[in-house]
Amino acid sequence: MTQLVQLGEKSQLLGARNTMAIAISADTQEKVNETIAKYNLAFPVLSDAGLKVIKRYHVLHPTKGIAMPVTYIIDSSGRIRWRYYHDRPHHPSWEVLLQALETIQRKDGYQ
Repeated sequence: MTQLVQLGEKSQLLGARNTMAIAISADTQEKVNETIAKYNLAFPVLSDAGLKVIKRYHVLHPTKGIAMPVTYIIDSSGRIRWRYYHDRPHHPSWEVLLQALETIQRKDGYQ
């Protein structure tokens, strides 16, 4: 949950970079709604209880039936531009994520 809370706290900074966070969870919509309320999240958290998106991105944990910890930067055309994957519950630091985003935006000429 730490990354969700951090993203919620930093969502204005993402907005200033013409970017938004979206989380996808294998939880039911009811559980997702509880998480949004509990942490007062100001960005979309989508339920993928049927695992359709999780399977499409090949991040389904082989024994737990949930998504493995992974963070993507996906551009507006749907192309994966950056991926951070770890086989344990670990996510990139905010600084690493921002650096990756800034590098991509610089390459694309975003001001």
